[in-house]
Amino acid sequence: MRKQDRHRLITRLLTEKNIQKQEDFVHYLQEKGVAVTQATISRDIKDMKLIKVPSAEGGYRYSLPLETQANTSA
Repeated sequence: MRKQDRHRLITRLLTEKNIQKQEDFVHYLQEKGVAVTQATISRDIKDMKLIKVPSAEGGYRYSLPLETQANTSA
């Protein structure tokens, strides 16, 4: 899978799931048939400038940066 396609899928996962750890990304992507390592996810998080925000369930979850959220909802 190309990086751009993986980033789109990660963006979709962020809206559908409560992703708290990099391992959560690996798990959900593997469920969708995408072979990915934690190291790749770490690079994707940096490339996409993901942030951690408080989660409703406690702890923190990954989220898109605010400027990206505004662009994807428009």
